Amino acid sequence: LTSDLHAHPTYVAMFIIASIVILLGQSFNEKKYFSPVKSIFIQALFLLVLILLVVKISFITINLILATYIIFLIFNKQLMTAAKGLILLLLIGLAIFQIPGVKQRLLNDLQPFQNIHLNVSEENKLLERTALWKASFNDISKHPISGTSFRGISSKSSIYKEAKSLYPKLQKEKNCHNNFLECGVRYGILGIILFSLMTIFLLITGLKQGSFEIIGIWILLFLFSLTESFM
Repeated sequence: LTSDLHAHPTYVAMFIIASIVILLGQSFNEKKYFSPVKSIFIQALFLLVLILLVVKISFITINLILATYIIFLIFNKQLMTAAKGLILLLLIGLAIFQIPGVKQRLLNDLQPFQNIHLNVSEENKLLERTALWKASFNDISKHPISGTSFRGISSKSSIYKEAKSLYPKLQKEKNCHNNFLECGVRYGILGIILFSLMTIFLLITGLKQGSFEIIGIWILLFLFSLTESFM
Protein backbone atom coordinates (compact mmCIF):
# COMPACT_ATOMS: atom_id res chain seq x y z
CA LEU A 1 0.00 0.00 0.00
CA THR A 2 2.88 2.39 0.74
CA SER A 3 5.55 1.09 -1.67
CA ASP A 4 4.49 3.38 -4.53
CA LEU A 5 4.71 6.38 -2.23
CA HIS A 6 8.11 5.25 -0.89
CA ALA A 7 6.69 5.76 2.61
CA HIS A 8 7.37 3.68 5.72
CA PRO A 9 4.08 1.98 6.78
CA THR A 10 4.78 2.62 10.46
CA TYR A 11 5.12 6.38 9.99
CA VAL A 12 2.02 6.53 7.79
CA ALA A 13 0.15 4.67 10.54
CA MET A 14 1.37 7.20 13.12
CA PHE A 15 0.04 10.15 11.13
CA ILE A 16 -3.29 8.39 10.59
CA ILE A 17 -3.70 7.62 14.29
CA ALA A 18 -2.78 11.21 15.21
CA SER A 19 -5.51 12.40 12.84
CA ILE A 20 -8.01 10.01 14.42
CA VAL A 21 -7.13 11.38 17.88
CA ILE A 22 -7.80 14.94 16.71
CA LEU A 23 -11.13 13.92 15.17
CA LEU A 24 -12.20 12.05 18.30
CA GLY A 25 -11.23 15.07 20.37
CA GLN A 26 -14.05 17.02 18.72
CA SER A 27 -16.42 15.31 21.15
CA PHE A 28 -14.93 17.36 24.01
CA ASN A 29 -14.43 20.69 22.21
CA GLU A 30 -16.89 23.39 21.25
CA LYS A 31 -15.09 23.99 17.97
CA LYS A 32 -15.92 21.33 15.39
CA TYR A 33 -13.76 20.69 12.34
CA PHE A 34 -16.35 18.53 10.58
CA SER A 35 -20.00 17.62 10.96
CA PRO A 36 -20.67 14.33 12.82
CA VAL A 37 -21.45 12.51 9.55
CA LYS A 38 -18.27 13.73 7.83
CA SER A 39 -16.21 12.96 10.92
CA ILE A 40 -17.50 9.37 11.07
CA PHE A 41 -16.84 8.90 7.34
CA ILE A 42 -13.27 10.21 7.61
CA GLN A 43 -12.53 8.09 10.67
CA ALA A 44 -13.90 4.98 8.95
CA LEU A 45 -11.65 5.70 5.96
CA PHE A 46 -8.64 6.18 8.25
CA LEU A 47 -9.37 2.91 10.06
CA LEU A 48 -9.63 1.05 6.76
CA VAL A 49 -6.23 2.36 5.62
CA LEU A 50 -4.78 1.55 9.05
CA ILE A 51 -5.95 -2.06 8.81
CA LEU A 52 -4.57 -2.39 5.27
CA LEU A 53 -1.14 -1.17 6.43
CA VAL A 54 -0.92 -4.17 8.82
CA VAL A 55 1.32 -2.37 11.31
CA LYS A 56 0.90 -4.49 14.42
CA ILE A 57 1.75 -1.87 17.03
CA SER A 58 -0.87 0.42 15.47
CA PHE A 59 -3.62 -2.08 16.33
CA ILE A 60 -2.66 -2.07 20.00
CA THR A 61 -2.37 1.73 19.93
CA ILE A 62 -5.73 2.43 18.30
CA ASN A 63 -7.53 0.10 20.72
CA LEU A 64 -5.93 1.76 23.76
CA ILE A 65 -6.80 5.19 22.38
CA LEU A 66 -10.41 4.12 21.81
CA ALA A 67 -10.55 2.71 25.36
CA THR A 68 -9.24 6.06 26.67
CA TYR A 69 -11.82 7.87 24.52
CA ILE A 70 -14.61 5.82 26.11
CA ILE A 71 -13.33 6.65 29.61
CA PHE A 72 -13.33 10.36 28.74
CA LEU A 73 -16.89 10.08 27.40
CA ILE A 74 -18.04 8.43 30.63
CA PHE A 75 -16.43 11.15 32.76
CA ASN A 76 -18.12 13.75 30.56
CA LYS A 77 -21.45 11.89 31.00
CA GLN A 78 -21.78 11.15 27.30
CA LEU A 79 -22.97 7.64 28.04
CA MET A 80 -24.74 6.97 24.74
CA THR A 81 -21.64 7.91 22.74
CA ALA A 82 -19.52 5.83 25.14
CA ALA A 83 -21.72 2.78 24.48
CA LYS A 84 -21.32 3.27 20.73
CA GLY A 85 -17.57 3.65 21.19
CA LEU A 86 -17.41 0.39 23.16
CA ILE A 87 -19.25 -1.44 20.37
CA LEU A 88 -16.86 0.09 17.83
CA LEU A 89 -13.87 -0.99 19.94
CA LEU A 90 -15.10 -4.59 20.06
CA LEU A 91 -15.86 -4.65 16.33
CA ILE A 92 -12.43 -3.28 15.42
CA GLY A 93 -10.73 -5.81 17.68
CA LEU A 94 -12.64 -8.69 16.12
CA ALA A 95 -12.14 -7.42 12.57
CA ILE A 96 -8.39 -6.96 12.92
CA PHE A 97 -7.70 -10.52 13.98
CA GLN A 98 -9.87 -11.96 11.21
CA ILE A 99 -7.68 -10.49 8.49
CA PRO A 100 -5.47 -13.27 7.03
CA GLY A 101 -2.43 -11.00 6.64
CA VAL A 102 -2.59 -9.91 10.27
CA LYS A 103 -3.05 -13.45 11.58
CA GLN A 104 -0.18 -14.74 9.43
CA ARG A 105 2.26 -12.08 10.66
CA LEU A 106 1.26 -12.58 14.29
CA LEU A 107 1.58 -16.36 14.07
CA ASN A 108 4.95 -16.06 12.34
CA ASP A 109 6.27 -13.75 15.07
CA LEU A 110 5.02 -16.07 17.82
CA GLN A 111 6.53 -19.25 16.33
CA PRO A 112 9.71 -19.15 18.47
CA PHE A 113 7.58 -19.23 21.62
CA GLN A 114 5.47 -22.20 20.54
CA ASN A 115 6.29 -25.87 20.09
CA ILE A 116 6.12 -25.62 16.32
CA HIS A 117 8.75 -25.66 13.60
CA LEU A 118 10.09 -22.19 12.86
CA ASN A 119 9.59 -21.22 9.23
CA VAL A 120 13.16 -20.45 8.21
CA SER A 121 12.06 -19.08 4.81
CA GLU A 122 10.38 -16.06 6.44
CA GLU A 123 11.91 -13.26 8.44
CA ASN A 124 10.78 -13.08 12.04
CA LYS A 125 10.32 -9.47 13.17
CA LEU A 126 10.09 -10.38 16.84
CA LEU A 127 13.43 -12.21 16.79
CA GLU A 128 14.97 -9.36 14.81
CA ARG A 129 13.73 -6.71 17.26
CA THR A 130 14.83 -8.80 20.23
CA ALA A 131 18.35 -9.02 18.76
CA LEU A 132 18.45 -5.26 18.12
CA TRP A 133 17.22 -4.48 21.64
CA LYS A 134 19.72 -6.82 23.30
CA ALA A 135 22.58 -5.42 21.22
CA SER A 136 21.44 -1.90 22.15
CA PHE A 137 21.35 -2.72 25.87
CA ASN A 138 24.86 -4.15 25.69
CA ASP A 139 26.14 -1.14 23.75
CA ILE A 140 24.74 1.24 26.37
CA SER A 141 26.35 -0.79 29.16
CA LYS A 142 29.71 -0.53 27.37
CA HIS A 143 29.40 3.21 26.70
CA PRO A 144 27.02 4.61 29.36
CA ILE A 145 28.41 8.15 29.14
CA SER A 146 29.79 8.79 25.68
CA GLY A 147 27.27 7.22 23.30
CA THR A 148 27.85 7.01 19.55
CA SER A 149 27.40 10.75 18.96
CA PHE A 150 30.63 11.41 20.86
CA ARG A 151 32.47 8.54 19.18
CA GLY A 152 31.79 9.58 15.59
CA ILE A 153 29.79 6.50 14.52
CA SER A 154 26.10 5.83 13.89
CA SER A 155 23.90 3.84 16.26
CA LYS A 156 23.22 1.38 13.42
CA SER A 157 26.90 0.62 12.96
CA SER A 158 27.49 0.35 16.68
CA ILE A 159 24.92 -2.41 17.28
CA TYR A 160 24.97 -4.23 13.93
CA LYS A 161 27.73 -6.75 14.58
CA GLU A 162 26.23 -8.09 17.81
CA ALA A 163 22.67 -7.96 16.48
CA LYS A 164 23.82 -9.94 13.43
CA SER A 165 25.37 -12.60 15.69
CA LEU A 166 22.08 -12.90 17.60
CA TYR A 167 19.91 -12.91 14.47
CA PRO A 168 21.92 -14.11 11.43
CA LYS A 169 19.15 -13.20 8.97
CA LEU A 170 19.81 -9.51 9.64
CA GLN A 171 21.22 -8.45 6.28
CA LYS A 172 21.76 -4.72 6.79
CA GLU A 173 22.36 -2.19 9.53
CA LYS A 174 19.22 -1.12 11.37
CA ASN A 175 18.50 1.30 14.17
CA CYS A 176 17.55 0.21 17.69
CA HIS A 177 13.81 0.12 16.91
CA ASN A 178 13.14 1.67 20.30
CA ASN A 179 13.32 5.40 20.98
CA PHE A 180 14.50 4.96 24.56
CA LEU A 181 17.31 2.62 23.54
CA GLU A 182 18.13 4.79 20.53
CA CYS A 183 18.65 7.79 22.80
CA GLY A 184 20.77 5.62 25.10
CA VAL A 185 22.99 4.30 22.31
CA ARG A 186 23.43 7.79 20.84
CA TYR A 187 23.77 9.88 23.99
CA GLY A 188 24.32 7.44 26.85
CA ILE A 189 22.29 7.17 30.05
CA LEU A 190 21.66 10.92 29.99
CA GLY A 191 19.85 10.53 26.67
CA ILE A 192 17.46 7.94 28.13
CA ILE A 193 16.78 10.15 31.15
CA LEU A 194 16.04 13.23 29.05
CA PHE A 195 13.75 11.36 26.65
CA SER A 196 11.94 9.70 29.57
CA LEU A 197 11.41 13.09 31.23
CA MET A 198 9.94 14.44 27.99
CA THR A 199 7.41 11.62 27.79
CA ILE A 200 6.51 11.96 31.48
CA PHE A 201 6.05 15.73 31.09
CA LEU A 202 3.69 15.21 28.14
CA LEU A 203 1.60 12.71 30.11
CA ILE A 204 1.41 14.94 33.21
CA THR A 205 0.39 17.90 31.04
CA GLY A 206 -2.41 15.86 29.47
CA LEU A 207 -3.67 14.64 32.84
CA LYS A 208 -3.56 18.12 34.41
CA GLN A 209 -5.46 19.68 31.51
CA GLY A 210 -7.80 16.73 31.17
CA SER A 211 -7.02 16.79 27.45
CA PHE A 212 -7.98 13.71 25.46
CA GLU A 213 -5.89 14.93 22.51
CA ILE A 214 -2.68 15.24 24.53
CA ILE A 215 -3.17 11.89 26.26
CA GLY A 216 -4.07 10.24 22.96
CA ILE A 217 -0.93 11.61 21.30
CA TRP A 218 1.09 10.48 24.34
CA ILE A 219 -0.25 6.91 23.98
CA LEU A 220 0.65 7.02 20.28
CA LEU A 221 4.21 8.29 20.82
CA PHE A 222 4.91 6.09 23.84
CA LEU A 223 3.78 2.81 22.27
CA PHE A 224 5.44 3.47 18.92
CA SER A 225 8.61 4.45 20.80
CA LEU A 226 8.77 0.92 22.16
CA THR A 227 9.14 -0.63 18.70
CA GLU A 228 10.47 2.18 16.48
CA SER A 229 13.23 4.79 16.42
CA PHE A 230 11.88 8.01 14.96
CA MET A 231 13.31 10.76 17.18
